[in-house]
Amino acid sequence: MNKTVRTEKELSSAINSGESRIMVGGNLGNAVLRIGFIAPIYWRILIAAIKAVVSGISDADVNLPTAVAASGGADVAKVLERIAVSGGIHTLHTLRKYKAKREGSHVVLTRH
Repeated sequence: MNKTVRTEKELSSAINSGESRIMVGGNLGNAVLRIGFIAPIYWRILIAAIKAVVSGISDADVNLPTAVAASGGADVAKVLERIAVSGGIHTLHTLRKYKAKREGSHVVLTRH
């Protein structure tokens, strides 16, 4: 079954409900495609920075630039932050279990 999403909240919900195939539309799809290219070491830095911001441990002004640098762009960092806020840090970890590829106007996430 294909679940189609257009917002970070819908994406978080689909990931947390264990959807095996998620179609991501719009600009969110482009950001999700780029997330798949984040190297593991940068991923750890990124998660730590976003976790500190989301949990209120640290100010966004301090950690968001770190997240931006680790993710490769402000748009990707903001998408990851919104996913974490709407679905939790565990959603970001689960997102890494999906493979992203472009199919027409959508990016399709397939759980592997």
